[in-house]
Amino acid sequence: MGFNVIVGGYFSIKRVMESIPMDIWIKAEDAARFCEAVLLYFRDNGSRGDRQKARLIWLIEDMGMEGFRQAISDKYDEMFPKKKGGAAIPAQPEPWAVAAGTNTPTQPHKKRDILGVHSQKQEGLSWVGINVPAGRILPDEAMALADIADKYSQGEIRLTVEQNVIFPNVNNTKVSELLQEPLFNIGYYFIPKSDKDFPLSRGLVSCTGSQFCGVALIETKNRAIELSKRLEEELKVDMPVRIHWTGCPNSCGQAQVADIGLMGGPARVEKEIDGKVKKVAVEGVNIFLGGKVGEDPFLGEVYKKGVPADYKYLIPVMKDILKEKFGAMEK
Repeated sequence: MGFNVIVGGYFSIKRVMESIPMDIWIKAEDAARFCEAVLLYFRDNGSRGDRQKARLIWLIEDMGMEGFRQAISDKYDEMFPKKKGGAAIPAQPEPWAVAAGTNTPTQPHKKRDILGVHSQKQEGLSWVGINVPAGRILPDEAMALADIADKYSQGEIRLTVEQNVIFPNVNNTKVSELLQEPLFNIGYYFIPKSDKDFPLSRGLVSCTGSQFCGVALIETKNRAIELSKRLEEELKVDMPVRIHWTGCPNSCGQAQVADIGLMGGPARVEKEIDGKVKKVAVEGVNIFLGGKVGEDPFLGEVYKKGVPADYKYLIPVMKDILKEKFGAMEK
């Protein structure tokens, strides 16, 4: 068991790009050591003095991938001489890319749904995926999650890239009891019963937003939760749609990888002031469409700019997108 390594992914105001293959495969037990070697090499050789270029991809482009790969292999061997050569294995075919024992391509790997109750490979055990709307967990809720983990999953909680929570290794005899925990029955956290439950909220991701971040141009988390809730109340959507919010072009919320991405930006609306209609600046979003993660990733492209973030303007635009691109219908 191991990992092919990809590097150089980049979100910023001036540039975005997908990560690129390094043509290296590492064993699972070597992953932390390999990452340490990459980080230390970047620390010592990257453009740390130029904030606009303080990213790994700039170093890779300066050195070329072949040179960078050799430098990292040398750094790894220097740091971990007993593992010498362990980081120099060529990349391996993904198991879903070809049929076992052949060179015949298989069906594309599909992104799995990890929310809800799922049987594990280990007999008698399940994992339970919990939706945490926009990833916001308050202190008392964090304590409750920890208590639930102690009670049902041997104290283990796993956090997902979509800001949700997984309890692994839950005894099948205890699953129904876990589902009845008060935290999951107060109308905030939820455990979907199928992949059609909460189609917009389940994949909702949001950065901190202007409520707690001085860089953000708009408030995100509260607005993201409320918008998804309203759209789910008014539309019938038969497939999960991943919606990402980010408060500024730094894209901490990774709007470009979502089915629908909303990035904070300027917008204008007409408003009567002193008897005259004027255009005034308000919080707005630029909308991205078409992002994809996993196999054959793709960064979404700008669909519409300067949409006011007020629900009066944003909900109609989002409805049109969901109907046209994702087959949604009015309830």
